[in-house]
Amino acid sequence: MPLTKFKKIVNSVKDIADQTKILSLNATIEAARVGVHGRGFSVVAQEVSRLAEDTKNTVIQIVELTYKSGSLTQQVVEEIRKVQELTKSGKHQSVETSLLFSEIVEAMRSSTQEIVIVEEEIRTLIQTIEGIGAATAQTAESAEFFKSATENL
Repeated sequence: MPLTKFKKIVNSVKDIADQTKILSLNATIEAARVGVHGRGFSVVAQEVSRLAEDTKNTVIQIVELTYKSGSLTQQVVEEIRKVQELTKSGKHQSVETSLLFSEIVEAMRSSTQEIVIVEEEIRTLIQTIEGIGAATAQTAESAEFFKSATENL
């Protein structure tokens, strides 16, 4: 309900309560004018006056509660907006973190592949060195054989 319509309704109820109180006062005056015969009517008029005052006070309390409710609702809306912003920020940070982890995993995968290649190259180098060592030993053996053979000649 729009605020202006709410205010109109509240003001209307207050006006009715005020008019009822005035009518009650007039009824009390008329009951007093009649004297003893108007006592019962006077009691009823006073009760109507009290009810009119209670109605007015209740409407005032309703207005106060409505304004407080509106204020609390506004605060809740603001807090919800803050939570939405924090959630959006958290989601953004989560995406960034996920990308960083993906980059780290890719770097590790690449490093692992490079290590495997280096390991294969080291094995090949070891085999080559062993081959050179064997060839060198064989050459040394041949040289020793030729040396012995030339000395015996």
